[in-house]
Amino acid sequence: SVAVNTEAIDDVAPEIVVQGNTVHVVWIEDKYGVQNPLYYCRSTDLGKTWETPKLIGKLVDKQYATQPATRKLAVDGNNVYIAFCDYNWSDNGTGRIFYYRSVNNGSSFEPEKIVATSGGGYKSIYRSSIKAANGKVAIAYVGEGAKAGVWVLHSANGGASFTDKQVFTEGNDLADFYFDGNQMIILHNYAYYYYGLNVGRVYVTVSNDNGTTAKTNKVSVTFPVDKGIWRSLLK
Repeated sequence: SVAVNTEAIDDVAPEIVVQGNTVHVVWIEDKYGVQNPLYYCRSTDLGKTWETPKLIGKLVDKQYATQPATRKLAVDGNNVYIAFCDYNWSDNGTGRIFYYRSVNNGSSFEPEKIVATSGGGYKSIYRSSIKAANGKVAIAYVGEGAKAGVWVLHSANGGASFTDKQVFTEGNDLADFYFDGNQMIILHNYAYYYYGLNVGRVYVTVSNDNGTTAKTNKVSVTFPVDKGIWRSLLK
């Protein structure tokens, strides 16, 4: 075994994908006051032995990439994909999605790419989820500013390049994402708090042409307001 974490700090948000005899794992090291490393490690014999972990990148603000609904790792054949959202307050408050690709089953990774940005102005990209299937890759994400609402990055060429498209205008959280190479289904929601919850909506967005066109349905119910209760609260 190889010890990476020797500083008595937390390893958080691990993910695993098994493809053939290879087990792929990523995780983030939680370090207070410094950038947080993201590591990739693999076993090519179904977990019997493990290679030395690779440092993929470092996050300025890990909070958006460690949420339960985020997905940072996807594998399709010999292609391994890693993508995560980060936020840099000191760089004009800019949210970005960083992307890495391996075409040799995780033996090495291509240089880092930025595939989405909020454009600054102290605007974040809140969540992202990457999936890959049948030679195609998709990243669903939600954000604000220039990336307000729900967006999909789609690649038809094995992750070499992406198109970026907004599929719904309202949304500040991503709950789940399904992608099979043709159809994508995004479960997302919007919540607004002001002295408690004012608005809460759950949506399902479906596209059968990889995000070119998409249909969104609100699946949550509208809570009936008891006007008598509100009158008593406002007295």
